[in-house]
Amino acid sequence: MVEHIDASCFLHANCSVPMISPNSYRTMQLPVEKQMAARLQPFGIHHCGDNLQRYASAYAELPLSFVDVGWGSDVAACRKALPEVFFNLRLSPVRMLTCTPPEIVADTESLLRAAGPLELAGVCCINMDYGTPNENIFAMYKVVAKYRERG
Repeated sequence: MVEHIDASCFLHANCSVPMISPNSYRTMQLPVEKQMAARLQPFGIHHCGDNLQRYASAYAELPLSFVDVGWGSDVAACRKALPEVFFNLRLSPVRMLTCTPPEIVADTESLLRAAGPLELAGVCCINMDYGTPNENIFAMYKVVAKYRERG
């Protein structure tokens, strides 16, 4: 997704951040990321955990242009902390595999409604397993297309 927003964006993988406390992140990792972000603009963060809202106020100290918002995160709380950042909203690959199309529609709409300005939001789902119903992918796509028409 980041390449469609700004191909020059450096996307830093913070997959391990959800395993430490927000305080540990602030004291140990945030100072390093501030140095990185100052040198590697535009700068984005991949946060695949379900708890981005716990770190959003710390991430707000970085000059971010892009954030992957892990499934299960409180998107509205994240938007409040990061009002100008593009959100790549991640759907659950497990739900894409096991849910019905109406459930995927509800998931996708819920993310987009909470994301704030639509020009600062995208939707993705990676790591989908073999057997993920095409109908679920189409359901997600139709919601995105509907929201694009709204502008």
